[in-house]
Amino acid sequence: MTILVGGSRFSLLKHLLLLSLFTCIDDSEETTPQQVEGKKGDSVTLNCSFTNEVGYILLLIRTKKITFCSEEKCDCHICQTGPCDMTLKDLMFDDASTYTLNVYRNEKSETVLQPVSFTYRLHIRDDISLNAGDNLTLGVLLPEAVEVRHHQHIEHEVLWRKGDKPNKRVTVSDGNLTISNITASDTGTYKVLDHNNKTLITVNLEVNGTKASEHQNSKDEPPTKKEDTGSRIGIWLVIPFGLVFCVILFLILLSKKQSGPVV
Repeated sequence: MTILVGGSRFSLLKHLLLLSLFTCIDDSEETTPQQVEGKKGDSVTLNCSFTNEVGYILLLIRTKKITFCSEEKCDCHICQTGPCDMTLKDLMFDDASTYTLNVYRNEKSETVLQPVSFTYRLHIRDDISLNAGDNLTLGVLLPEAVEVRHHQHIEHEVLWRKGDKPNKRVTVSDGNLTISNITASDTGTYKVLDHNNKTLITVNLEVNGTKASEHQNSKDEPPTKKEDTGSRIGIWLVIPFGLVFCVILFLILLSKKQSGPVV
């Protein structure tokens, strides 16, 4: 083991301290990504505040490199729209994730290029309206998804959790979560959470038809009861009058029979 003394030892300690400092800074940047939200089908831009001349850009999603188009006229899903801004078009649930944008300066004098990194957490939302009896299918079971919750009023129900058996009303297949034969009780907000308990996807569901039919049924029931009651009262009123009429008719016929024919 070699023991460094004097300036060499101080220089080593200084470099170790600087390395620790940079490591802490990088970790703090990774744990505080910029929150970005977009609606399914719309576009959203990952803004890059880089003032120097850009030499090279690397875009990562879940630590994996992804391709983008840097041409001005390009039919693309992910497009470079500024010096280093990235625009995602026609958003899908699959786009919900954590993105890292590494931007390298255009400086030939640097032997080792150090990128400036920007981190984003993209949240996708959507509004869905279905009729009672339809099936709700959500392609939300992403690699980062850990839990799916149904929120209604102040309560929530866990429909799916990674590694556990899903709710009895839920069917899981090929990354899709399906609820069959939905009812009014399925109305509410569905949230997909990651391992940090952060929301990846939010879906607001409105169920049509059920409330209207229930209202119509409740509206129709009272008149039916009233009609039944009225018909019963009418019958009980007709029977006595009928009996009285029959008695009077019988007495008239009887009196004529007793008086006999007139000579």
